[in-house]
Amino acid sequence: MQKEESSSTVITSLQVTEVHAPTDCDIKDQHYFPYPYNPHCTRKRSVSSDVDSITSSATNVDYYKRPRLTKQALWKLPNMLETFESFPPSFQTEFLLQLIKKSSKSTLQLMNAWITPTMKQDFLSRLPLEISRRIISYLDAFSLSRASGVCRRWKEIIDKDDKTWMRLLLNDGYTLVDPLTKQASEGFKHLYGRHHTLQQNWRKGRARQTSFKGHDKFVVTCLQFDDEKIVSGADDSHVNIYDTATGKKRMTLEGHEGGVWALQYVGQTLVTGSTDRRVRVWNMETGKCTHIFTGHTSTIRCLLITQPTREMPSMIVTGSRDSTLRVWRLPHPNDPEYHGEGPNPYFVHSLLGHRHSVRAIASHENIVVSGSYDNTIRVWDIQRGRLVHLMEGHTQKVYSVVIDAERNRCMSGSMDSSVRIWDLATGECLRRLEGHTVLVGLLGLTSQYLVSAAADSILRVWSPETGICQHALSGHDNSITCFQHDDQKVISGSEGGLKMWDIKTGKFIRDLITDVDGVWRVAFDERRCIAAVQRKKRNFKNLTLENSPVVVSSTESANVDNKKAPAIEQEKPTDASDYTQLYEQLSELEIGLEMRLDLRPEDFKSIDELGRGNGGTVSKVLHVRTNTVMAKKIVHVDANMNVRKQIMRELQFMHDCNSKHIVSFYGAFMNGGDISICMEYMDAGSLDQIYKKHGPFPLDVLKKVGYAIVDGLIYLYDEHRIIHRDLKPSNVLVNSQGQIKLCDFGVSGQLINSVADTFVGTSSYMSPERIMGSPYSVKSDVWSLGITLMELALGRFPFPPEGTPLSIFELLQHIVHEPVPEFPPDKYPKDLTDFVSQCLTKDVKLRATPNDLMNHEYLVSAATEKVDLVKWAKSITSPPSRVDISKLQQK
Repeated sequence: MQKEESSSTVITSLQVTEVHAPTDCDIKDQHYFPYPYNPHCTRKRSVSSDVDSITSSATNVDYYKRPRLTKQALWKLPNMLETFESFPPSFQTEFLLQLIKKSSKSTLQLMNAWITPTMKQDFLSRLPLEISRRIISYLDAFSLSRASGVCRRWKEIIDKDDKTWMRLLLNDGYTLVDPLTKQASEGFKHLYGRHHTLQQNWRKGRARQTSFKGHDKFVVTCLQFDDEKIVSGADDSHVNIYDTATGKKRMTLEGHEGGVWALQYVGQTLVTGSTDRRVRVWNMETGKCTHIFTGHTSTIRCLLITQPTREMPSMIVTGSRDSTLRVWRLPHPNDPEYHGEGPNPYFVHSLLGHRHSVRAIASHENIVVSGSYDNTIRVWDIQRGRLVHLMEGHTQKVYSVVIDAERNRCMSGSMDSSVRIWDLATGECLRRLEGHTVLVGLLGLTSQYLVSAAADSILRVWSPETGICQHALSGHDNSITCFQHDDQKVISGSEGGLKMWDIKTGKFIRDLITDVDGVWRVAFDERRCIAAVQRKKRNFKNLTLENSPVVVSSTESANVDNKKAPAIEQEKPTDASDYTQLYEQLSELEIGLEMRLDLRPEDFKSIDELGRGNGGTVSKVLHVRTNTVMAKKIVHVDANMNVRKQIMRELQFMHDCNSKHIVSFYGAFMNGGDISICMEYMDAGSLDQIYKKHGPFPLDVLKKVGYAIVDGLIYLYDEHRIIHRDLKPSNVLVNSQGQIKLCDFGVSGQLINSVADTFVGTSSYMSPERIMGSPYSVKSDVWSLGITLMELALGRFPFPPEGTPLSIFELLQHIVHEPVPEFPPDKYPKDLTDFVSQCLTKDVKLRATPNDLMNHEYLVSAATEKVDLVKWAKSITSPPSRVDISKLQQK
């Protein structure tokens, strides 16, 4: 057992689980039909047809040698035999039954020994081969295995019946090497035997597990693998390629300036999409980026490679937060390189129509289906570049889509907690599948099963034909973050680990990985399961499986301590070139083609100072050339390589945010050693300023505030995997239009809290697990939300009890060890008090997630209740500044 390291740094690793393949793939002939006699067989066991030998082997008493009655005498009883033969069949049966009833046990044994082999007939060998194969096609694999043991002829017929074994393979979800010709290099029984053994090894835990370092502390956002390589993309802007067999990193592909959110490869050609709005095409043999496609004006959220027809070349389809899809021709390995200069010869067309972010796409031949945050699904003909169907019915954002080509349908999952089945021919909704209670973020489809995963921690297995829910797989403690399934099993991941289920019965099989902070992505084939997990920086616990090695946590061997540690790379000194490059990168951050703001220091006029801290200042300024009032945040940084990358990641994220409950980002620029970040100016101020000036919030307004905050948290986490980390009244802003927006969310830690109030102001809103230094998740933001709403309702910070002043350290101890605060009895609505109590649950496992809260009755009613927020906002907005803007413009 490796000792646990003291460091609590969180790293991402890749976990590989591989089951043993059988060395002899034939099905073991362990069971046979109980047929003791067959004249065409050569068997060790045989039965003579001679009545005398039967007599001597069946009993020690010779009944035929009794006095006064011999065999010959028996055959000379003509009257008895003639009378029996004259009976109709029904009478003969009755007569024999009466004789049997009057016979002794030994007589019955004698008769059975003679009748049994006489009645056995080898019908299979006597029938034409086509009919024999038709008969055995109705048997399952277990019965076929038993039947093949009857005789050599039966075994020959069964072993060579490829159609039957191919049918069994396909029914088990096995993918043939060449689905067009349905041929395989090995016999289909051989393949089925291998497949069956592998499935049994999965179920019985006969797997060896290894692990290796992935993308440090960054989130793995996309994953694909085959027998030779594993390709992963993460929000560190890198793509890593590993050797599947050893886990050794082959290369890192660098070039993207933002997180990699989507990838797919065909052969050695890899396509990636990023938050930097660019599509890159790579040669994975050389590691070179051969093509760069530009055109999207926001994050590329999803992409796929498809071939519309056999005659047409393969296409790249990308979906973006800019609400568009773009279609590009996939470059061939020998095509000329293109790096974004001049007209793009690979661009085909744009697919326009969505009014919000494109979240998911799926394709089959010439059809692409896209799901969007505008609550719609659209069906496109990518060859012609036109819309085929607009499918409306979901009441909230669409997060996932799949295509059922076999039935000419598609399925979609939505934030409205439903799954819908649509007819691709007509665009009509055929069925609405209900059962989930919150966001359905993931869908998977095979010919036999549709599986959905939701933030309610449950997977549901549906019939894609009828829409009937066959199983609800419950066992995860948190939202499902990833899953994959075939026609045998489901493997799903969440914050607690990786689990496996029997998809046919719905029964839980086993835990594949436990004790992890998160499972980001999972993919498996018949032999291997690759999981991108996040856990504390330590060696995995020694886990020995049958005939398996020990699990370790990196690509180094277990005796890594015996190796010489590599030298630490010295940080390069800061020079002018670092600032120059940062200037250039900042200048590329624009809102979009329609609002390309060229932000320069000389174009700003200061109006008022809004805040000041150790890290910088926040000012109300006027951008003279556009006559736009902004909030400008000035932060001083050292522009070395590491800090610059962190800053650019955060600014890129701020640029890509597209939510009505997140403060808008206008751009950033360098001014000496300072970075100026220009944000939307919220003229009504922060929530803490409002309640301190005007008293506790009206309850109807408070409900709208809660809805806006939760919606913003869901957007940050579901879209960017960002935890706010500093949610409090001073970081929620309001403008005179009644809009409520989050600000100062943490990404890299380089820019957040640069103008923070104090340690006291921030830490007092922390959840108990954060105060104690334990691992935390997005549920820590939920705790801060509960404190915030309670403070706004009461008009004071709820800790400690009124009239009990505490020091900051006493306060933190009180938060961790004392009961949570409660509303005064009978003074506040029950739905509000219940909502806050679900936020302020100290047990993290029992605390609600933001998606859970969105389905609470408190926020469900908030979405429909009409509240005049504009009137309220104007009533609390300070009078306009007396500064004459026209004079500022003239200066």
